[in-house]
Amino acid sequence: MEFFKSTGFKMYLMIVTAAAVVAFVVTAAILLPGYLRYQRSLKSVENSAEEEGSLDITGELLIPEKYTELLDPKWKSFYALNYHINDPESSQYWVDPSAMMLKYLKEKNTALMHDILKKYE
Repeated sequence: MEFFKSTGFKMYLMIVTAAAVVAFVVTAAILLPGYLRYQRSLKSVENSAEEEGSLDITGELLIPEKYTELLDPKWKSFYALNYHINDPESSQYWVDPSAMMLKYLKEKNTALMHDILKKYE
């Protein structure tokens, strides 16, 4: 207990405290100008976006008004929705996607089964 009351311990505390204060001041002096520059650039970007009339979607993503219709595009079909290909010449180019998918899944399943069975041979 006598150690904490000694002059050497008090001197040690003063030196450590002074070193911590100096380290803090140096760190603040180095980092603060960059941080302030960053904050100014953020404000200038926000101001320019407001002047352009941008739409704020998420708080970080700014989209100009002229491109906002891309967020909710209206799909317009070239053909009417109830249009069907009945012409025999055109139907030769039509391949049923469900048949192709079933064929692909069958091949993939067979390959996976062979891989599993090879492990147990």
